[in-house]
Amino acid sequence: MSDVVDGIPPILVGIWTYRSFLGNPDVDADFDSLEFGRGNIRIDPGPMQIFSGLIYGLG
Repeated sequence: MSDVVDGIPPILVGIWTYRSFLGNPDVDADFDSLEFGRGNIRIDPGPMQIFSGLIYGLG
């Protein structure tokens, strides 16, 4: 990629919202009942082969 800065594509760098869901095969289950957890993920710029950041907070 020509737009890679310090090894991490710029589109990935920043703060992202993370959500995890319970695996429930019932397609009629209420969507709000499926949330297991949430948080923030911060992806830091860095050199090739190093992926760093932080998972934190309540989202």
